[in-house]
Amino acid sequence: KKDDKEHFTRLFNISLKVYELGEDVVCSKLKISRTTFNRWVAGVSAPHARGQSAVFNALDELGNTPTKEV
Repeated sequence: KKDDKEHFTRLFNISLKVYELGEDVVCSKLKISRTTFNRWVAGVSAPHARGQSAVFNALDELGNTPTKEV
């Protein structure tokens, strides 16, 4: 549904900003292409509703992983 896609897009973009996540790390974690990432960011497409919670769980994991300083 259009509303579901818009809701996903809004939450996805907010999550990227709040967790300061870049395209490379998100694509790697979710095993998605850059094209898919960009479609999600732009609101062109979204994962199936059943898979959206897994996306946000993965972003949460990434956002709560401390970065290692060398």
